[in-house]
This record gives sequence, structure tokens and C-alpha cells, in this order.
Amino acid sequence: MKKIYNYILPVLFTVFAASCDGDDEEVIRMQNQDPVVTVTSVSDAVGYVGNEFTIYGTNFGIIANDVEVFVGNTKLQLISCEDEELTVRVPEGTTAGRISVVVYGQRVDTQLMYDVLGVPGIRTVIPSYGFVGDEIKFNGHDLGVPSAHYKVLFSGKEESATFMAEPEMESFSVKVPEGAQSGEIKLNITDKPVNVPVAFTVLKHAALDAVKGEAAGYATGMASVSGTNLNQAVLDETVVLQPVKAFFTPKAGGDAVEAEVKTQEDELLDIQIPATLAPGDYTISVTTPFEKIEKTLDFEILPNPVLTSIEPLKGYVGATVTVVAENLGTIAKEDIQMMFGETPATDITIVDESTFTVKVPSLTTFGEIPLSMTIHGVEMNMGDYAAFEILASPVITSVETDNKFSSKAVQVGNTVTIKGTGFRNSTISSATFGGQDLNYTVVSDTEITASVSEQCAEGEDVITFKFDDVVVDVVSSDKLNMLKAGSDISDYILTNVKQPFESKEGKTSGHCTPVGWKFNYGAGNDGFCHNESEIEMPGEGLYMNDQGGLLVIQSGWEGRSKKMNGKMFQIFNIPQGIYDVVIDVAELATSGGGRKKAGLFISKGGEEQTPNMDASGNWTENTNLLKSVDFYKLGETYNENYKDRRFVIENLTIDYEGETTLGFAVHFDSNRALKISSIKVLLK
Repeated sequence: MKKIYNYILPVLFTVFAASCDGDDEEVIRMQNQDPVVTVTSVSDAVGYVGNEFTIYGTNFGIIANDVEVFVGNTKLQLISCEDEELTVRVPEGTTAGRISVVVYGQRVDTQLMYDVLGVPGIRTVIPSYGFVGDEIKFNGHDLGVPSAHYKVLFSGKEESATFMAEPEMESFSVKVPEGAQSGEIKLNITDKPVNVPVAFTVLKHAALDAVKGEAAGYATGMASVSGTNLNQAVLDETVVLQPVKAFFTPKAGGDAVEAEVKTQEDELLDIQIPATLAPGDYTISVTTPFEKIEKTLDFEILPNPVLTSIEPLKGYVGATVTVVAENLGTIAKEDIQMMFGETPATDITIVDESTFTVKVPSLTTFGEIPLSMTIHGVEMNMGDYAAFEILASPVITSVETDNKFSSKAVQVGNTVTIKGTGFRNSTISSATFGGQDLNYTVVSDTEITASVSEQCAEGEDVITFKFDDVVVDVVSSDKLNMLKAGSDISDYILTNVKQPFESKEGKTSGHCTPVGWKFNYGAGNDGFCHNESEIEMPGEGLYMNDQGGLLVIQSGWEGRSKKMNGKMFQIFNIPQGIYDVVIDVAELATSGGGRKKAGLFISKGGEEQTPNMDASGNWTENTNLLKSVDFYKLGETYNENYKDRRFVIENLTIDYEGETTLGFAVHFDSNRALKISSIKVLLK
């Protein structure tokens, strides 16, 4: 298999990249990233000075100058270097030790040993940790020279450690000296350095200080104790330490019960109190991996809280739930966790020594969900209170009326029908519309009927219900329009009579055709349109601008044709009743000679029943004419030009069923215009 190494000089990278950058050639960009070096095995792992042995692994590279091999602190002679094996020779002065490999500055310290025979060598140090004064044993070979020829220096010490006895051929023991520190041990035998394969950890005695917080708790709860040196680490990575252990021993007598240490830090232990402990007085004792701490701490096991009741066991999101329990002791809201399914309760409030309340949290699912609770860290037996039913809050889906103008309008005497769900899940405490109370009847879980009062404010408003135990008001998304005398009903019966106007062409500027309006056809200059095909979209009747546009009947300017009895109108149905009609004229331009008559008509029936206007401005064929306005003649004064005038038709009486027509008629020579900004029909 071909390999490319990253140990090539940067110049070679540059030459390689440049030489392969021609047309139709693959360009390989090499990056100088160090590979991960691994050491897997040694063959052989024992020998004499001058012997060679092989180290196996990966990513050693092929450049010998970038590779170094050590046994302990002694550098070996590199004989050959390949990517997956190194051959080395053991030089004079080498002793037993662990193998380390350095490749291109990357050092790998292994647990693999190489033992040099024929010279003193240390294979193990047992234990590789201890307190001052402890006996430490060194195991190896060729160690049987008198202790006078030894020098054993612990880190931080300049004098040799004290021997427990004279060395034997395969071992010797010393005492950890006062003042020793954690680190490497330096060993010389007959003035020659000997590798010690592990660093030594000088331990400090652990101590208990106190129970954090109140020295009392509940079985299955937690107890935290403080101290020092409770979680010491050792330098020897091969050592597997036992965990810190804690025990509760009854003062009244009995066996110690081991407790699980959940968290162990150097100055803090969090201990799970065993579930089997009965109420009473205990001592807490602690054993580290290295010693049993003499000092113990007093601790009282309290009677566990017992759930008495939860009420209610069903309700809406935001509802208040009351919990009663025994043996709560000194309690704060932080000591309580109550779960609705997987969602914690909100607004925990302590009422007294045995009672607290919570709020049902916000949930998107409804129906029965599990209840669980911990108090002082103790998981409660829920018994008959293990489930809670989340009720679906009432929801309004639609509001309609039997109003004669619109199902979204309402007058006194109308019936309002409210559709939805959950109307009988709770009791309605109030219902309002337009600032006033509604008269309502809950017909079923999905329907409420209501009526409004005369005192309700005119205009649009929503219907709002308040339900007992439902925190959020139930509000309709639909609005109703309260109609009274003077209310504008034109949006319910007419089309496109107010700004902003809408054009058939979808234009926002210039002349166009208004949606909802019709035009008459006549030969010559008769009628609004002089080509029958233009009636559907003559490009007249509306002028769009950035103020929302104006209804416009125009002649002369911008090529608009003359009009004789030109009519623009719309046909609609209006309930029987009496109304006022308000017309806002933005401008009337009729200066100069020639025809200049303009008026508004309201007539019974459809297009065939509309009146005509003669050249003098008189209405002819007006049998069905109900009301009219002469825009040109105001009282006895003739006004040829004016702007922004309002005309009011009072007491338009509709005493029939069927079509009604509202429209404009003009007699215009050149350069005439009638511009309308709005038309309103008002209730009397």
C-alpha cells in the first residue's frame, strides 16, 4: 500500500502542487497535519544492554531524525524507522522502565515495560501511593546490594528515604518520608540511576467537617457533607480506586447501612439516604479508597412525608390544586416538585405546615395524565392521587346572528349563536359584549345563544366569557358589529362605495373600471358607453390615486367621451326600513356652456326600471324613482364648480322586497367631471 507522509518539507509541497495544476489534471492539495501516533506492542520486552528490540504501532513516519524512543528517562539508539515499526538498541546505563515514543514532537507515554537484565531494575512499586510513614515496596531484580549503596529520593526531598530492612535480590521497602511530595521517585544504586516506572502520590489524610444545612433528612432524600481531601486522585494511571463510601449507623445500636455517594468532590459529598432507614438518630461515617475517617457526623432521619389528599383531580390549565400531606417539617417551595406528566407544576405556595397549592402548568394535551411528586427529595407514594384529568378549556369557534343585514352584525332583538366546545366543562361567571353583560343561555356543550342590550356600544367588538377555574378569558375571534340609529350599513348592501376603491383591472393609478358598478349604452353620444362592447370594462368610472381613488364620471379631459343620459349604477337588495343616504362629492367641474347636468337617483327595481335624465336635468320615466339629488342645482343657486360637499337624502323608505338601484346620471359636453369619495347608507 502506498503512503504519503506529512514530514515532507514545505518546499516539496509547493513544487508538487504547482506541477499538477495544468488543464485536465487532478490537483491534490496536501496539508501539513500531524497524524496520531499509537504504540501497540514490543518484541522482545526483556533483554540485555546492547540488545535490539522492535516497537510496533502506527504513524511513526520514515524520517529517523524526527523519531525518539525512551525506556524510562534513557534515550535508546534508533536502528531503523518505518511507519509501523521501530527497531532500537539498548545503550549502556539503561534500566527497566516504561517505553515512550516521540514522533515529530508528539510524545506517547505507554504502559509497556522493557526490562534490562544483568543490571538493577524496578518493575513495580506497590502501592504507588501512600501517606507519610507508610511502607512502600519496590519489586524488580538485581537489587541485593546493601542499602548503603542506595539513594531513594522522593519528590521534594534531598535525603534518601529510610529502609524498612536490607534489600533483597528482588525487592526492597522504604518509608514515605516527612515532607515528601507527589511526583517522580529518583533511585540510584551504586551511584547509577535506575528507572522507577511510575510516579508516586503522597496522600493527605481526609477529614469530615459538617453536614451542610440542617443535619436531618428523609429516607431516599439527600444529605451533603463537607470536608477535606475526600476525593484524592493518584498519578499512576494504572491504579483503579474504589469509590468513596458512606454509612449510616443507628445510635441506638445496629448494623451500619451503606449509602450511595452520588457526587464526590474533594470538599463535598452528596449522599443518597438509604430507603430502608427508619426514623431516628444516626451517625454518618465515610471511608475513602485509602482510609476510614475517624470523625463521624450526627444526622436525624425524619418521618417521611405522607400524602393525605390532592384536590381537585381534574381542572384546566392554570387551575389551583391543593395538596395536603403529613410530616412536611420545615418546608419551602424549593423542597417540592410536583409533575403533571413530564411538566412541573407552577406557582407553588406554602399555605401552612401541612398544606401547599400549585397551579396546573401549560399543556397542549388533554385528558388523564400521571401525577408524581417529591418532597424534600423523597418520592411520594401517590396512591389514589396518581392521575389528573386536564380539561379542554372552552373554545369559541364561530359567532353568528340572525341580523337582516349580516350574520356579523347585531341589533337589539337579534339572536346571537355562539358555537364552540367545552361550554359545560365549567360554570360561566360572566359574558360581555360592547362593554355590557350579555343575556345568554348554554344550550349544549357546543352552543350558547345570547342577546344584546341597547346599552351596548356601537361598533365592532368581540364576545368574552369568563369561566370558573379557567384562568384565561374565552374570547371569540369573530367580531360582531353593533348597529344603532345612524350606523353605516353600506358595506352590507353596496359594493365598492368607499375609499380605498377597487378596480377591475387591478390598477392603483389612472383611469379604470370600478368593481361592482354597471354602465348604460346608447347610440351616438347617448349613454355612458358608446360602444356596446365597452359596457363590461370601459376603463372609466374610477380614477385611482394614492388617497384610495374616486368614483369619476368625466368627459373631455384625457380623451373621455361626451355623455348624454350617461348612467353608472349598481343593483342591490336592502331590507325593508327607513334610511338616510349620505353622498360625499369630492368635486363637480361644469364651468362653461353646453350640457352640464349631474344627479344621483335611487329607484325601485333593476336596470330596466331606472329613470332617465334629460338635457335640462329633469328625471323622465321616473315612475319607480324613490329619491334623487341634483348636484348642479343647490336650492335656487346654480354653482358650476365646487369641491368637498356632502349631500344627505333623508327618510329613504323601503317598503317592498326585491331589487333597488342606486346610480348617477349626467349630461356632459366636453370638460365636465363628477367625482365621488364615498356613499353611505345609515340606519334611522
